[in-house]
Amino acid sequence: GFQTIKCVYSGGLASTPATAIFTMVAGAAYTAGEVLTGSISGAKGTFVSEAANAVTLLVTGGVFVVGETLTGATSGIGLALAARPAR
Repeated sequence: GFQTIKCVYSGGLASTPATAIFTMVAGAAYTAGEVLTGSISGAKGTFVSEAANAVTLLVTGGVFVVGETLTGATSGIGLALAARPAR
């Protein structure tokens, strides 16, 4: 199945960081605070939470892209970003 992943970009000193919404293949089993790295972009983010089929991560560098795998530094789990859902 698919679930939503919300990537919140830290935006430096911006009061409202930019957000990107993707879908992710399968369920996440990352641990809180785990660093995730994109296989194509090299972007990095920190896993925040998973609830009600939604994963939230704080992006700390770069921009994640559709089709790449997000791999957890601690767990080694890799899940693919499938697509941006229609808004």
